[in-house]
Amino acid sequence: MFRHVLQTLSRQHRHSTEKINIYILENQIEIYARQMLLLLLISEPDSALSLSTKADMYLDVTGNILNRPFTSAYIQQKSTVMSEMIVDLGYAAQRAEFINFDLLKFKDRDRLDDQFKFWRDGNQFQVKEQWDIRQRQYLGARYDSYTSDTCICDGI
Repeated sequence: MFRHVLQTLSRQHRHSTEKINIYILENQIEIYARQMLLLLLISEPDSALSLSTKADMYLDVTGNILNRPFTSAYIQQKSTVMSEMIVDLGYAAQRAEFINFDLLKFKDRDRLDDQFKFWRDGNQFQVKEQWDIRQRQYLGARYDSYTSDTCICDGI
């Protein structure tokens, strides 16, 4: 979905300079949170992050469970900013005037804030340990012959 937003924004210069309103409708609040993060990422000035860094971080956020330390630090930093934006709409209009939260219900704002708190806590979900548990359950008695060299999590 977000790639369509990027494509529309990148082609905006071809058309009139009118304002474009993009409405995002998703069932899962985590998708909203990730799209907010990506919008803030692409709106970073080039002096703060280069285009290649933004592209790498975009790929990290959209495709990886285990992020690089730089990306994890960025996510934790921006989760604080986004949490403040959800709570204080005046700050949101000042910080990112291109995002409007007026149509969100208060319960959705609270759920977004919970998601941002989860991102700030960073170590709540242990991917490698969960992968190991899953492999133990799946392989059963054959797990002993299974080596950690074949785990897809180690290569990330």
